[in-house]
Amino acid sequence: MSANIFIAADNKYALYVTRATVATNTGTTVSMAGVVIFMEVNMVPSGRVSCIAGAFVLFDNRWKSTTGAIPTGFEQPGFDDLAWPVVVGEEGEEAYPGTGASAPVTV
Repeated sequence: MSANIFIAADNKYALYVTRATVATNTGTTVSMAGVVIFMEVNMVPSGRVSCIAGAFVLFDNRWKSTTGAIPTGFEQPGFDDLAWPVVVGEEGEEAYPGTGASAPVTV
């Protein structure tokens, strides 16, 4: 199995796939091969998901977000994220194709 993953992050990120760290970035001035860097035209506050490069991020109320410090072990099975808010889309509800208010960003 393989996947192409394009990441655009404000400041730092860590990408986990089945509990394994597969990519990290320590700041906006550092990039790694294969990561597409671009300016976010329709900036959305933390805890929200937006449409980028003409593709939609599909999610439901199982997706969580936090603006606080990421606790150790958050990627492990059984981690209690009940206090984290549900991720919401542009319209304030779960995002599905065609529901976002933003125009697509062309890369």
